[in-house]
Amino acid sequence: MRWLLVVAGLAGTLAIIRPGGEAFTWALLWPLCMLAAGTGYQVLSSKMAGQESPATTQLYTSWIATALVSLGVPFFWQPVSDPRLWAYMFTMGLSSAVGHMLLLHAYARTTPVTIAPFLYSQIGFAMLAGWLVYRHVPDSWSMAGIAAIVLSGAASTWLTVRETR
Repeated sequence: MRWLLVVAGLAGTLAIIRPGGEAFTWALLWPLCMLAAGTGYQVLSSKMAGQESPATTQLYTSWIATALVSLGVPFFWQPVSDPRLWAYMFTMGLSSAVGHMLLLHAYARTTPVTIAPFLYSQIGFAMLAGWLVYRHVPDSWSMAGIAAIVLSGAASTWLTVRETR
């Protein structure tokens, strides 16, 4: 059943990305890479929660991510002269660090199954940010894909809870 739910989630992702359409470019593979990195982070964080303090886990994951992203700096860096952009980047980094620290504290106090439903709220906030910043509203295919992802994740969480009882 879990494999069917994974396939359903992947089908939802493909409904959003729509490979093969005229808008498909290799740049659309980046969201899949981000998905893999995010999943790796979630698994690593939940496994380390019982073995390390949240601060130590935050330090490890932050420096590893910084080191990996820094590999591309010589090839893609553009000078930033606008002080507002520096302020935005700082605010984004600080907000991210605080959010990840709170997530690590949550992992230290409860199981990933308990936290998983709250992580799906990211989809709603991403849609809200896309609308506020870019005036973009997802089309019907994207909404169907989002629904497939959320429903397959919720069903997987339900299966895990049912199995642990």
